[in-house]
Amino acid sequence: MFQDDLLETENVNTLKFGPGFEEIQCLTHTEVYQILTSKTHDVQRTQAYTKTIEHVKRFGTADDEKHAITTELRQALETFERDTDQGTETLHSYEIVSLCNLMQADSTVDEAIALIPSLSRKFKEEDIEALLDIIRKANAAR
Repeated sequence: MFQDDLLETENVNTLKFGPGFEEIQCLTHTEVYQILTSKTHDVQRTQAYTKTIEHVKRFGTADDEKHAITTELRQALETFERDTDQGTETLHSYEIVSLCNLMQADSTVDEAIALIPSLSRKFKEEDIEALLDIIRKANAAR
C-alpha cells in the first residue's frame, strides 16, 4: 500500500516529486560543485562528500567562466516557452537542470527525451530541437 502511494506521488516522468519537494530549487552539476568547493574549509570530508565532488567535477564544469556559461544557459531555459493546445508550456526546474547537465553539442531529440521523458509530454520535437539549439549555442561559448 505504501509503495503504491509513493509511486503515485513521486514520478520524475510526470514531474511529481512528492511532498516537501514542491518549492525545492534543483541545482546543476556545476552549481553543486561551486557550492561544495566554496565550503571546503568548513566541511568534514566524508566519503559521500568526496564522491559527490568527484561526480560533479567529472560531469560538471569546474571553472568560473564555465559556471557563468551554465548560469546564462539556465536563464535562457527559464525563459523558454511554447504555446500548445494545453496553453503556454514552460520548463520545470528539474527539466532545466537536466538540460543544463546534458550540455552536449551532439545531443539529439531522442536522447533528450530518453533522459527527460516529461519533455515529450509538453513539447513537440521541433520545440525540443529548439531547446537543444540553446544548449549548442552555450557550448559554442565554452
